[in-house]
Amino acid sequence: MCNINTQEIINKRLRSLPLLSSIIPPCNSQTILHSQYGHISPRGNLIIEESKIYEVLLDSQDRQFNRQLRQIEHLLSKHSIFCNTRFGYKLIASFFSSYSELEVFDALIAHGYSPEIDPLIMPRTGDKKADFKIIIAGTDIFIEVVTPRLPQKDDALFQEIPTAGTYDPTIGIVNHAGLFHPIEQKIIGEYEHHFKVYEPSFNIPTTFIVDTTYVHSETRGLFGIPDFNSFFSRYHFPDYVIGILDYWTTYNDNRAKKISIFYFNPKFIGSPKIQTQLSELMIPTITQRFLNYFP
Repeated sequence: MCNINTQEIINKRLRSLPLLSSIIPPCNSQTILHSQYGHISPRGNLIIEESKIYEVLLDSQDRQFNRQLRQIEHLLSKHSIFCNTRFGYKLIASFFSSYSELEVFDALIAHGYSPEIDPLIMPRTGDKKADFKIIIAGTDIFIEVVTPRLPQKDDALFQEIPTAGTYDPTIGIVNHAGLFHPIEQKIIGEYEHHFKVYEPSFNIPTTFIVDTTYVHSETRGLFGIPDFNSFFSRYHFPDYVIGILDYWTTYNDNRAKKISIFYFNPKFIGSPKIQTQLSELMIPTITQRFLNYFP
């Protein structure tokens, strides 16, 4: 539970963000702040829980968290459809995943799309929803946003005294014996949970946007590298899957920089124009560079 001092730190920062504070209730003595670990995966591994926005507010002196909080306030002012308690509670339940979804929505709007939020994947036959649906070249496109996190055993290696092997680019700190990298496994899980269950009736073009900010490293081999180039030959996605857009944000010298790479599914049978336009989605427009990603 939150003590009085912790509550005041969190609520003082929250009060400085008018739109965010309008959709997030103040922290109180009943607010539970968890350590970031505690969820057991089906494979028996302890993985990082999603951080609540209260935990981000508590650590808002951190450069990245401070920028993300300011960015959310800015995006709420632009996209009033998200300025509601429903999205507020999503931020409470899972800050990083919700932040990625808001970023992607903003990118869709900036590139001229009119995204439908939480569209039913198979109306009248199922209740599963994608994150967004847009239209490109007269074709409906489903978008699923994925925000992977590090397993605890990997995250725990970041300490003052590095653990042996952490910085060995030939080893990395993941299990290389498996056929799929953990990030690849997460994408497979999202595909199988949301879309595969409706096959063969479902065949609407679908793409996965993966925010790897929280697992990305400039140190080659640190986490092992998901090989998205060969992913489509190792796992047989259907021909309606367009590809995977991998993007991440780096925070340096009080500036944020976005980098993105689109990996095409060679089996995709739709218009090449769809893949081309999606590949540019997370490249900030000139307007975004000046208005969104401020120092």
